[in-house]
Amino acid sequence: MNAAILSATPPRGALRAMEKGGLITVMVLLGLGVTLLAVVMVVAVVLAANGMTFLSLPSSTSPEGPNLLGSNVTDATFDSFSMTVHGVSISAMTPWIFTLILGCLVLAATLVFFLVLALRLYRGRPFGRLITAGLATIAVVNIAGAFVFPALFSVASRSILLDLGIPLDGAPFKVGYLFTEADMASLVVGVICALFAGAFHIGTRLQRETEGLV
Repeated sequence: MNAAILSATPPRGALRAMEKGGLITVMVLLGLGVTLLAVVMVVAVVLAANGMTFLSLPSSTSPEGPNLLGSNVTDATFDSFSMTVHGVSISAMTPWIFTLILGCLVLAATLVFFLVLALRLYRGRPFGRLITAGLATIAVVNIAGAFVFPALFSVASRSILLDLGIPLDGAPFKVGYLFTEADMASLVVGVICALFAGAFHIGTRLQRETEGLV
């Protein structure tokens, strides 16, 4: 019985090869994510500097009659209102450009940090004071950003719409402090990083104690 179990278990070398392969894949994906994010940011900033951008705002209207979709539908709503605008002055677009760059930098910093963490895992040295401090910083930035970015986005969107003379009263969209799914994701990432920061703090301390005994 034991022999059968052992024969069905991959050798330790194969497991390590699989782990390293998985970490390499993760690092490649993170690197591609950072590169793609940089390209998107540059393109979006160039377009915004020329007075053009894309807005996706929560919708404030509902279908006139849910029954148009069938007698079994009792309620229906539009989730978002999307539009592409152009001819925005650079002064009105400045808050949008600032928010865009800041958001991309936060996301890029998060991805780069996890890339460094994956590299340290690959080298077998995941623990360290810098990693713990990095996790704590990423946690604080993402948690704070989850509540700050909705306000920045609201100010930036309102600045663009007012510059174009689009009336906000009775508009088919909402422009205000809105906590979206993206903000919730940022909050979740921040909380997870905070938990990992505590775990890595303990791991770093145990590692120092172990090395002191050797």
